[in-house]
Amino acid sequence: GLGDLSFDDIWARHGPGMHNIELPLHWEMRRSKFGGTEFCHIKSKKTTRTDPRFLPDNWDQRIHPSTSRVYYQYHKTRQTTFEDPRGHPPGWELRVSSSGALYYVFLPTRQATYSDPRGLPANYRAAVDPCGRVYFMDDAERTTTWEDPRAGHDQASRIRWRRDGFDAWLRAQIALAKDKDRQDEERAQARETEEDTK
Repeated sequence: GLGDLSFDDIWARHGPGMHNIELPLHWEMRRSKFGGTEFCHIKSKKTTRTDPRFLPDNWDQRIHPSTSRVYYQYHKTRQTTFEDPRGHPPGWELRVSSSGALYYVFLPTRQATYSDPRGLPANYRAAVDPCGRVYFMDDAERTTTWEDPRAGHDQASRIRWRRDGFDAWLRAQIALAKDKDRQDEERAQARETEEDTK
């Protein structure tokens, strides 16, 4: 499913360099006894094929102690969900209320909605106006509409659009991580050069 960020699937789609991207605290990558890659949460000693990297701020990936199912905790309310908080378009965040309800925040207007902004057809973006109404922008046609462009389309199309959006989001995250690693290496080399000249 879309929430299953299997490392082997990601590797097949996004290529080399994934092994070099740092894991969150308390996680390590291992080879499973079946030949694939798995991630072990060191504290709970549970494993999963779901990659724990690239979570938004204030989120952690956890593994349920009795079912071994992956879930996510939102630190601001200490609530949990099985809904993966990754893969949102720029300017959007998934949050969990103190009562456990999922909602989405459009950061430019600081408005919330229950309408998931992920999984739109190509060239479409969702936004929320200052009054809290969700609308959709077609970048190709340079138009806006109140009508959800997903309406009337079959489930297969919706799944494909969500996967395409997630892949684009993940490519951007990988590029950011690789760029950060490159900058860190350049700073380390500059410090070594500076120390050598002293």
